[in-house]
Amino acid sequence: MSEEPYRPDILSDALARTSAFTGVVRMRCTYEDFDAQMRSLTQLQGRGAHELSRIAIPVTLAHENIHYIQYNSCLYLIERMRRLDGMIATLARASLKKELDRATMARLREQYRAFAQEMTVATGRYSVLQILESVAVIESIAALADLSGDADAIVDTALEFYKHFPAPIYLQLITELRDELGAMFIVHFFPLCAFRALQTSDPSRAFDDEVRGIREMSSINWDMVMLAAPHRVFAPGFAEQWMNAFRGATTRLIPRSWLKATQAAILQAGPRAIDMLARPAHHLFFAYEHLALPDQQGALGVAPLLMFNGGRGFLQGVLREHDGVVTDLLHAEALWGAALHILDPQPRHMTCTHFECPGYATRLCWSAHGFDPKGNWQACAFPDNFTQMFGRPPWDWREPA
Repeated sequence: MSEEPYRPDILSDALARTSAFTGVVRMRCTYEDFDAQMRSLTQLQGRGAHELSRIAIPVTLAHENIHYIQYNSCLYLIERMRRLDGMIATLARASLKKELDRATMARLREQYRAFAQEMTVATGRYSVLQILESVAVIESIAALADLSGDADAIVDTALEFYKHFPAPIYLQLITELRDELGAMFIVHFFPLCAFRALQTSDPSRAFDDEVRGIREMSSINWDMVMLAAPHRVFAPGFAEQWMNAFRGATTRLIPRSWLKATQAAILQAGPRAIDMLARPAHHLFFAYEHLALPDQQGALGVAPLLMFNGGRGFLQGVLREHDGVVTDLLHAEALWGAALHILDPQPRHMTCTHFECPGYATRLCWSAHGFDPKGNWQACAFPDNFTQMFGRPPWDWREPA
């Protein structure tokens, strides 16, 4: 009898998680469960929102793809990533130069603590986190439903599917603004308002301004909003201004080889890229064998790498033909996780079972892909990569004196 292959449990505390740093999506389900539900979904396509509510894995995947779109198209989030890049670079540089003393570490950790809290602090009616999650909630259901159908049914399905999630973060905005402005606003206009607000330095307050503008309109032609491309709904010149700002913002990020294809595709698409990025539910649809993408714009909205409990995964979207970036993605994800663990030490789920590795107890490799327990831990790439970045192996990492 042959032995079962090693199947690492890559996620234990959430249905899924998207890395803001690499765009890697980790799913708690196995590939086999994913495969089965995606096959079922093709039979339900276009039947209406209520029937889709029982297909949990495709909804979860859609939710994470929406977050990937947000990370790569919202100037507020791109600027946040630039700031986090700076913190991590400062940490690594100080460690390499053996200048990481207690005061420097305390300053960096306080910066990170304040940085992490910014998303939950509302300067307007809703926090940035509420806006981001509310978009992912409604768009994840709308991406799988018939958008020409009943908007109330789509909102009802979203509220039902996400009822066990923390309501203030995921559902409060949708519930309140649906009562005030209607389900058609939530399904067809809210994502556009959120997208534009998330291009500013204060999305919470800017979103209030967007909603106020809707309230002041005497009437709205919802048929026009449903059918019109977002780059035509926005004010004249907005798309071109956004493209210029996007080009400048992304060039200030630390280079990421896996993002070059995505950025190039957005810049090549020009203003029409906004049609996908601002209202992805109108472009993404699901079918068996990953995602069916109606056009190149659809490919922009798909996270580059999906990974499942059990260790399987695949490339998709604009990186589908770029197998060579998988190693880069996984190594970058591991080092990013190590830096976050240093800046914010806390208990973290480990995928590796090499308890004998001297670096295991540090938990610094928590976001590294699980290393086969039948192999020799000394063959793992993480210690060498960590040493190159921080100037010491993970097992020699100590809190600064």
